[in-house]
Amino acid sequence: MLRANAAMLVSGMGMYLLFSLLTRYVQTPSDVGYGFGLSGVLAGAALIPFSVLGFVAGRLTPWLTARVSARWTFVICAAFVALAAVLFAVTPGSLIATLGAMAVLGFGVGGVSAIMPRLVLDGVPQQETPSVLSVNQIVRSIGFSIGSALTGLLLATATPTAALFPNEHGYTTAAVWVVPILALSVAILLLPRHRVRSGGP
Repeated sequence: MLRANAAMLVSGMGMYLLFSLLTRYVQTPSDVGYGFGLSGVLAGAALIPFSVLGFVAGRLTPWLTARVSARWTFVICAAFVALAAVLFAVTPGSLIATLGAMAVLGFGVGGVSAIMPRLVLDGVPQQETPSVLSVNQIVRSIGFSIGSALTGLLLATATPTAALFPNEHGYTTAAVWVVPILALSVAILLLPRHRVRSGGP
């Protein structure tokens, strides 16, 4: 349970870091030299691929878990988040590619969210289920908050003095940060379990 919550915290940071980047990027005025200048309504519409693929991932998670395992399902979904970050980092000037990255991110986020209750409840007594799930929700929210703050920090460091918008490379650099963060969450979850042997004659 501790490892699952730690993985959720770290992966939440990476997922919301990328989500914040994408939603901000598509609304950046195009006269800055990058971005697509989408209005609030159109930026909301850009989240449709995210929502649709997130729903698909939630439906596929039980099928995937039955064929691999809960931990490896998490790994696969985390890989989709990393793939979305790479896709955005290498093709930031394409609206189609950015929407594609949003869709791939939605699949990763949907899958991680769907499999996480299975991971945190592994071996937990039934009467403790509500409290364990509540803690996991809090951990996820904390991860999202840290990811959002990290987005602001990375973009602020890429913003020239007296400028309103960061340089475009700031988005690319921030997107690349997602990959090691997700790799760390996978490593936390895949660490081998150390069993404590009971003493005996």
